[in-house]
Amino acid sequence: MKRALSPKDLAAAIGVSESSLKRWADSGKIAVVRTEGGHRRIDIAEAVRFVRESGVQLVRPDVLGLAEVAAVANEDGQGEALYQHLAAGNLPEVRGLLVGMYLRGQAVAAICDGPILAAMTRLGELWRHDSAGVFIEHRATDLIVQAVTQLRALIEQPRESHRAVGGAPAGDPYLLPSMLAATVLASEGVRAVNLAAAARAGRRAREVRARAGRHRGDPGDRRAPPRRRRRRRPRRDGRDDHGRAGGLRPRPLGRRPGLTARPAQRRRARPRRPSRA
Repeated sequence: MKRALSPKDLAAAIGVSESSLKRWADSGKIAVVRTEGGHRRIDIAEAVRFVRESGVQLVRPDVLGLAEVAAVANEDGQGEALYQHLAAGNLPEVRGLLVGMYLRGQAVAAICDGPILAAMTRLGELWRHDSAGVFIEHRATDLIVQAVTQLRALIEQPRESHRAVGGAPAGDPYLLPSMLAATVLASEGVRAVNLAAAARAGRRAREVRARAGRHRGDPGDRRAPPRRRRRRRPRRDGRDDHGRAGGLRPRPLGRRPGLTARPAQRRRARPRRPSRA
């Protein structure tokens, strides 16, 4: 899948002229970046956003590196088609169906709670009357994971947005719930971090604190800045915090740390004057 497109590529993908696409880019309808030579380049996520919001028909998905979308474009009953391809283990068709739904304007939450939920529910019941039902369900889960990963790569992530860090209970064998939740949040403009099933709850809490502290001070962060810990000075009487002897040694008064004291010079004895008798 391409990460950057030229105006000519995107124009061919949606079936319009290159001049029209350049005019849309100059008017701000499509965000472009300029190369060192001054040529326009369009990110794949920005192209997908434009296709979804404008409602244009994707004539040549292969130009965007999404040839599997064209392969399943004419299939009727996408929910039933998704179930059949998951049961048969057809990864390209599964990815084409999910990405095609997203390109046609369906929300990620509707895709997860609709076709994916219905298909996986039916596959989860195969073990009752089919000896290969458990294998088919596990294979279908892996296919959904790969397809959702590609779908999330098409979602544009804003640079400045809220962040969400989550996961699953320790020892949870299910991958899809937390992964689908993170994908839905990403589609709504939230930078989601999925920790999946952490080994221990304390480990997940440390990871959350670490990521929260890493982004402290970002726009939209209303948390107070961390307090600066005051350095504890040693007591001058040589005792510790409990008043017991043997604590920190007192610092000599009048001497700066890091400086060595000069050895005391011996004063010469002054000769005595003879007394007047």
